[in-house]
Amino acid sequence: MNKLLFLFLFLILSSSLVLAVKPVTQLAETENGLIIEYPRYNVHQQNTYYKMHTHVINASNGVIITNETTKCFLHLYNVSGDHVLEEYMGWDSNGLEFKLDIGAGNFTQLGDFAYIIQCNGTQGGSFIGGNFEITENGKEKTQGNDLALIVGLGILIASCLYFSFGLKPEHFILKLFLIFFALIYSFTIPAVVLTGYVNVASLVLKLAMGQFGFFLIYFSVSIFIWWANKSEFMLKNMDNIRGSFKRK
Repeated sequence: MNKLLFLFLFLILSSSLVLAVKPVTQLAETENGLIIEYPRYNVHQQNTYYKMHTHVINASNGVIITNETTKCFLHLYNVSGDHVLEEYMGWDSNGLEFKLDIGAGNFTQLGDFAYIIQCNGTQGGSFIGGNFEITENGKEKTQGNDLALIVGLGILIASCLYFSFGLKPEHFILKLFLIFFALIYSFTIPAVVLTGYVNVASLVLKLAMGQFGFFLIYFSVSIFIWWANKSEFMLKNMDNIRGSFKRK
């Protein structure tokens, strides 16, 4: 019973360990003279187009800079440092921002991309740059989370096997259950390596919650059976005591 209680507490702690999410920090950049602002994304899907919109603002008074006085130019680089695209940005029909439709053919390679936006005109000039990653599914790869998830899965597998082989024969159902989940968790490790944390975390969460729910039911039933046996034992003792008094 003590081992069951310890396993119950361990499942709670290990579930929170495996599913911890790393925080993401994003920094904004500005330049003197002209302020260049645009939507910033850390990742983009392979072989898909992207519509870039850029606001250019006068830093001294906040007035929007238009294409009548200023031109903006985009440099796009691939993981090898080669130019993927060099092109002037057009002007959006809304009359508020520069725009450029970047074709899907510019994002065929996987890996890190970089860019520089240059804006020059009668009211001054400015530039800004950044980088992003091209992935197959357009979702961010989090290597730190991948490693944490693999370590957490390893802990779960080891704990399931340890407790399963240490249980007494009367807990045969729980033993099979723990071995079954150890095998399931082991099958998810290759999925983490191939597809990353984002695609597997939800599955691991469902498995962990399912395991926790099953064990909660098993633990509750075990407590009830233990209490029923104790109650039956106490009732029999009470009957024996009463019978001895009657014989006297």
